[in-house]
Amino acid sequence: MLLRKFDFSDKNVESKFQFDRSDLLTTWDHYYDCYNYVLKKTFQKGFQRNYDFNCRARPLLYLIRHSLELCLKLNLNSSNIQIPNNHDLSSLFTTLNNKTKLPSEFKTVLDKINHDTDGTCYRYYKNKETGKAFFGYQDKIELAEILKIYRGIPSDHDFRIDEICQEFNYEDKRIKWDLTLHLGECLNLNHIRTQYDDVIEYIIEGILYENYEIKFVLLPLLFLVRHSLELALKADLLEAQRISPNKVPKEQYDKIHSLAKLYNCFAGDKGYLANLELSKMSDETRKQFEYYKKNYESLNRSIHQLDSNSRIFRYPIDKDGKAHNLYLTGKGLFQILKLYYSTDPFITFTMDVLEEEGIK
Repeated sequence: MLLRKFDFSDKNVESKFQFDRSDLLTTWDHYYDCYNYVLKKTFQKGFQRNYDFNCRARPLLYLIRHSLELCLKLNLNSSNIQIPNNHDLSSLFTTLNNKTKLPSEFKTVLDKINHDTDGTCYRYYKNKETGKAFFGYQDKIELAEILKIYRGIPSDHDFRIDEICQEFNYEDKRIKWDLTLHLGECLNLNHIRTQYDDVIEYIIEGILYENYEIKFVLLPLLFLVRHSLELALKADLLEAQRISPNKVPKEQYDKIHSLAKLYNCFAGDKGYLANLELSKMSDETRKQFEYYKKNYESLNRSIHQLDSNSRIFRYPIDKDGKAHNLYLTGKGLFQILKLYYSTDPFITFTMDVLEEEGIK
């Protein structure tokens, strides 16, 4: 996707993305606050436009699902119950419900949004176990109904659950249609990536023009950017497998979440691009290619160093229960986003450029 370009040389733009390292809290409360903040802002912006939710369906549903997971784990933690090392909402609910009786409406919401055990269905196209798409063309989710039930869930000192969406007219036909999400309209990883990019752009517009608090959008924004890069690399590798199966490293890409490993398979020393006759490129194209590649490698490396396995931006602790340490300077987010915007053509159009240059 070609994201709308902002002037990253403008010092006023840069200042809007500055943050204090003391804002990087590794607590369940902070992560829950961050993801709920982004959800509320996304709904607020979406309600101001017509039919803007459907083109953001997958990331929107994933963010809701992740908020529910954080909610359960936050309440487990506050009840001094060991948090299970999994992402299964049903299992987490049962564990917490055995200690504190939860509202029945909460289980109803979980059942309506929990289409697999870890939210993979909202992040990827195919189920790696079956090899088939998670959703068919007719599959849809009536989000207005889910939000109506969610807003009716009581919160008290034994069970904390926070707002993720403003009040709206649940019977308004236009709103209900806007919140009818047609999941089967995504036909590949590139379509899903575009939806993630659309939410990213919502957030960046909010930072630039609507005074979004950077300390609350930082972690969800970094997760969305990281996942967009992962989807783009996987899409490129799958396309390369289709057209040049003998030149692509033999890997099961749907099981890889490391940006470093995915990039090495695509453009590393022994990756797909290294097996092509890139010398056939025109001089001008070759110059642009090298420029984009160099800067994209810097972006990929920066994100991978911050979060090597897609956990740090989503959870405050690792699998062993130890608090994460996010090594990011106050200018780090701006530098990442600047590279993300400027190198998008490399990760989006390299396969098309190779075809135009006659490189097979």
